[in-house]
Amino acid sequence: MKDQTYNQAVDVWAVGCMVYDMCVGNTPFDGFDNEGEMITEKQLCMNILKTEASFKHPFFGWTGGEVSKPKPDSVQDFISKCLIRDPKLRIKPR
Repeated sequence: MKDQTYNQAVDVWAVGCMVYDMCVGNTPFDGFDNEGEMITEKQLCMNILKTEASFKHPFFGWTGGEVSKPKPDSVQDFISKCLIRDPKLRIKPR
């Protein structure tokens, strides 16, 4: 990650995480494994780096099965745009 500096893209990522948390009551990258056991900080960092945020929650209209594509201008769409891994592609604050 050479030559990367802190900029507003980090803040946009943080806003996406906070809005997700306000909607469903936990962060998009939780700290628990499939058995409900707490994972290590290193594992959590790997989850953030390697996994996509899960929208499998009733708040986002999930009733089981596949997660549907976010509707334009929905909170899920906003969060998805905030959590794009590549900061150059992430939405920009106005």
